[in-house]
Amino acid sequence: MLRGVTASLGVALCPAHATDAEALLRAADHALYQAKRAGRNQVRIFADASGNTGESAE
Repeated sequence: MLRGVTASLGVALCPAHATDAEALLRAADHALYQAKRAGRNQVRIFADASGNTGESAE
């Protein structure tokens, strides 16, 4: 058992957030830092400055 280990995840989706690998990694990295700022054990999906995640609301 690993005590004290936590995970924060940043998620970016292709093609909703980027279409090339470099831009997709930047988006995921941005989401990761949002997750880290929110605290431990967080998952954040990339959102641009306006809060748009690039996903449709169905």
